Amino acid sequence: MLARASLYESAINSVRDVAFTASTTAKDLRSFCLTQRDVASTTLNKLLAPEAFASSLAYSGFTTVEIQTKIQNHTKYYESLQAFLVESKAQADAVTAVFATTIAPIFPQIESASTTVATARALVKKIQDDLNANNAASNTYTENIQKLQTMSP
Repeated sequence: MLARASLYESAINSVRDVAFTASTTAKDLRSFCLTQRDVASTTLNKLLAPEAFASSLAYSGFTTVEIQTKIQNHTKYYESLQAFLVESKAQADAVTAVFATTIAPIFPQIESASTTVATARALVKKIQDDLNANNAASNTYTENIQKLQTMSP
């Protein structure tokens, strides 16, 4: 039983390590998305809206073709920043959802499994103590052996 408990505990520890790594990665990814969204928002707030930008070029000395190119490039950049604001928020929300539905539920299961291993080890120790004290004929010893045979892991 102790060998099974050790294997089970090793597996639990592996799952715990992976869950912590996934949790940290998810939190970092969410933070990155929101930070980059803030950068894009700040940049967007400093840009002129496409219409205002177009007006600012009216007396700039650029040719009509140059003005049209600048307006098109500015408009594409402005619109891509707006799209990025929406998408980065959506990605941050997706990471939050994955964490809540997939990663977070693992932690209580890990704790439950760890408790099961600790309980099994304690019961094995109690049985061994009874055996060493020559209490193998007692009802408690027999009950503990039966409990141990049906217990996880």
